Amino acid sequence: MKRIVLVLMMIAFAAMVQAQSQPKTIKGKTRDGKNVVIKYYPGTIEDNIESVKYQVVDELEARVKSLQSDTQDLQNRLNTANKQVKQLQKQLESNGNKDNGEAIQKVLAEKQEEIVSLTHQVDSLNIQMSQLYDDKAILLSQLDSVRTTVQANPTRQAQPEKASAPTPIIGIEINGGIAIYGHTANENWETKPFNLAKQFSVYYGTPRLSQSFPISLEVGVGINNFAMSAHHDAFTKTHENQTDLDHHQHTANYTYSELDEHLSLTYLGIPIRVCFGQPTRNKVSVYAKLGITPSFRIGNRFEGTGIYTLTGYYPQWDVTLSDNIMELGFVNDAQCYADNFQPSTKPFVLWGNVALGACVPLGKSPIQLNFGIKADYTFTPIGNTAYIEALPDGMGLLYNGNKVFIPSATFGIIYTIK
Repeated sequence: MKRIVLVLMMIAFAAMVQAQSQPKTIKGKTRDGKNVVIKYYPGTIEDNIESVKYQVVDELEARVKSLQSDTQDLQNRLNTANKQVKQLQKQLESNGNKDNGEAIQKVLAEKQEEIVSLTHQVDSLNIQMSQLYDDKAILLSQLDSVRTTVQANPTRQAQPEKASAPTPIIGIEINGGIAIYGHTANENWETKPFNLAKQFSVYYGTPRLSQSFPISLEVGVGINNFAMSAHHDAFTKTHENQTDLDHHQHTANYTYSELDEHLSLTYLGIPIRVCFGQPTRNKVSVYAKLGITPSFRIGNRFEGTGIYTLTGYYPQWDVTLSDNIMELGFVNDAQCYADNFQPSTKPFVLWGNVALGACVPLGKSPIQLNFGIKADYTFTPIGNTAYIEALPDGMGLLYNGNKVFIPSATFGIIYTIK
């Protein structure tokens, strides 16, 4: 019975691990202390039953054949001993010599004892063979019973395979975060440290690329929008050796006040990511993603407000001209920014990104919720120049040419394709 219990435990264990992709080994002991090793490749429970049947039953049959061979050898020895006893009895009857008769009787007694011993050994082997035949019959009966139970409950058999099946996915992601950008402004601009960044994307995830490790690829399309802002109360800029319309040298003095600049950029991106971790339908799963996003600018909106005054000092005459002398370009309290001004930004930007998160299944539904965090960083600058050349003297907030870092939170929906 211990052998039968062992076999049933093997089958139960095989059923639990059948969804795994690597070959498994089950070790146990028979009731006589012999080690049993069964190697199998996970599949259906039916496959595991056949694997146990062929390996254990074949072992029983091999032991039966070995016992049969031993029994036949003992039987041959027993037959030989019987023939020798008959010959000794004939010699004893025909021999009249008393000394020879005693010697023959002694040998005859030894042979008879040998016959009794061999008979006992043959009987013992026959009993062992009978037990092995009984074990084999019980084992086959138990295996058939397990097979019948599995066939009557096919849904239960399929569940482990269904849970880990390598299926493709379609996902939707919404990200909200902040845009952090560097700047090298040589004036005391007050830059807004955190600016809202928004992302929306739809993507397709391939089935897992490896049976032994949950890795897949994701490709999609998305929209990325973020803003930059800065403010300056007032400052003065001086430019020497300037030439007016009459070709006279002078020094231009700019006085700026209440400057505000706001830049909003929108990109169409193609995220390409490697995903470590596979969504499953019956438990929460975690993932890590690493990828790049080639992006194309589709929106570029700039707003600027502020006033400036421009005066000219002519050292050759020691005179300063101002008071809205428009023909020479000197103005008082004029608007800094033209209505149609657009900064020079690159049409293509390459982003790198990394993400961590978890997928939460909704019962038995193929839909899952995605929660995580993400970080995007520009590998290439977003501007063609080192600053936004928006002010009349060609200067402005020096962030346009710099790179941007966007940390964000992720919420998404994943649909597992059957």
